[in-house]
Amino acid sequence: MGLFLPYRINSRCLLIAVSWLLLISCNMRNILNQPQIPGNPIDPTNSEYVPPRVDVFLPMVHDTLDTSYARIEWKGVGADSLDYQYSFHLDDRPWSEWLNQESMEYDYLEEGPHSFEIKSKYTLSGAEQETPYTLPFVVDDIQGPGIMVTPRYQTLSAGNETEIKVWAEEVSSVMGAEISLSYNPGQLEILSIEPASFFKGSDGQIIFFSEKDNVNGTANIVVVTAAGTQPMVSGSGPIAGINFRALSNSIAKIRINSSSRYMNVNDESLPIIDIGNGFIEID
Repeated sequence: MGLFLPYRINSRCLLIAVSWLLLISCNMRNILNQPQIPGNPIDPTNSEYVPPRVDVFLPMVHDTLDTSYARIEWKGVGADSLDYQYSFHLDDRPWSEWLNQESMEYDYLEEGPHSFEIKSKYTLSGAEQETPYTLPFVVDDIQGPGIMVTPRYQTLSAGNETEIKVWAEEVSSVMGAEISLSYNPGQLEILSIEPASFFKGSDGQIIFFSEKDNVNGTANIVVVTAAGTQPMVSGSGPIAGINFRALSNSIAKIRINSSSRYMNVNDESLPIIDIGNGFIEID
């Protein structure tokens, strides 16, 4: 008889399990057959459904920011302001995961126009906002005449290479430039320095000179236009491109020194109002 005891115990357990399953199945059919509960605004199948949406209230649409830092704040608007998650992205960066946060901070933003997009969803029902909210804004941090490094911030693995541009910002009647840069030679190594397109806007002859010192971490660039009927240039654009190799894990700073200057047709120094440095995060 003892040999059949486990069989009898397992049979009882199976009978109990089957009974519970039948009971649950009956209850589920009863629930599904119930008439729709009115007044559920987060259920897309409900007649009183209110679609989720989000409002961004900082900064305002088409705002111009005088800094490279932006804090963007938003709030869910719809059926239940406590029942929201958000997904967002800036410019061509990837969309974020669904998050509960209602603000985001960005630093080292490039000069010019940007676009922030965000959409919301109800956490409980999963219903998503169909059309994202779009926030266009402009960064105008460097006041002209200025000079800066672009991109302002980038990430790079040790041993890899990247190019930065030395950029003229909102200059007028410039015939040449003398630019002095410094960096930590334990973090970065300059591979090459090449002329860019900005001074090619003149019809004069372009004279370009550069030197790099990877021992002391310095670089100097001189570019001058000569002759021609319109040797001077105005506006914004890249003066030179510098290729760097990342050496060690750190945040490396590329500094434009205050001794840098623009020159007019008489070789007189023109004031530089703003300078923007660059940063490379090396991992």
